[in-house]
Amino acid sequence: MANDGAASSGGDSGTAEPAPAPAPEEPAPEEPTPEPADTPLAAPDGVGDPAEGAALNDEGKTLIDDGRPEEAVPVLQEAVQSFPEDTTDVNYAYSLFNLGNALRLAGRPDEAIPVLERRLEIPNQRSAVREELELARTDAE
Repeated sequence: MANDGAASSGGDSGTAEPAPAPAPEEPAPEEPTPEPADTPLAAPDGVGDPAEGAALNDEGKTLIDDGRPEEAVPVLQEAVQSFPEDTTDVNYAYSLFNLGNALRLAGRPDEAIPVLERRLEIPNQRSAVREELELARTDAE
């Protein structure tokens, strides 16, 4: 018998070992289920990084404007949590509004409502907040 240069599988019996059974195909990963927005609406005990919160808010707003509210939600949740609980920073107010807006646009109006209600407690641009809250309540019905 001529050797054609092919590697042998070893073994002298002349019979090949059976190939291992292929691994069962794993199902395609499902889209991750969004986490509920029941995260705190401020950093605990007056701790936080407002500069980081403002930057995250800007990033989240850009995602909303780009039509990607689902991606904006975790960014804005982090933004909101970057501000101390007792803050009067206007960027905290903007972060709350944008989080509520992103939740509503992502099809999660029930989660948007408490965020927007918290936002209404801050005396700044309340008419826009009321409008967004009304949209969330309508969408939740």
